[in-house]
Amino acid sequence: MNIHHSSRLATVVLSTGMLALACGGGDGLTDVGPNGIRISDLAGTWNATVLHYFGLGPSSDVRIVANGGSGTLVLQADGRFTFTTVILGEAPQVTTGKVAFDAEAEDFLQVLADGETEADEFFFQFDGTTMRLDGETDFDFDKDGVPDPAQAEFAFVRQ
Repeated sequence: MNIHHSSRLATVVLSTGMLALACGGGDGLTDVGPNGIRISDLAGTWNATVLHYFGLGPSSDVRIVANGGSGTLVLQADGRFTFTTVILGEAPQVTTGKVAFDAEAEDFLQVLADGETEADEFFFQFDGTTMRLDGETDFDFDKDGVPDPAQAEFAFVRQ
């Protein structure tokens, strides 16, 4: 999911091609995740407590929230989302798309940003109050307009 910082939430980390999501419609995706939690159970507004991107290079460690930025994820019951990030000193970046659980590995959340053809897949954890997403994505560390491979760690609490 391309966040104009050229990061892909992954695509929070999810690759099964186009996510035309009629969740569970034979596309390997479902709206039911670990312990029976449904995408609709996660609907609401989530504030980021951790937005961390890191890669292989020396200048490839970006901690958005820890450095004064912010992130807000608004998730609808049907899996549509709006993800807004603000890196301190920069304009807000807004990404929209769709999420669903991987039907074969329910601990993974697939994220497909609008306009993307490949989803990112994130390891999903939820303890009732905090949602954590960890996985591979892209982030433009050197701000040259070309996304660089990255790992991502995200944590959100419901507003």
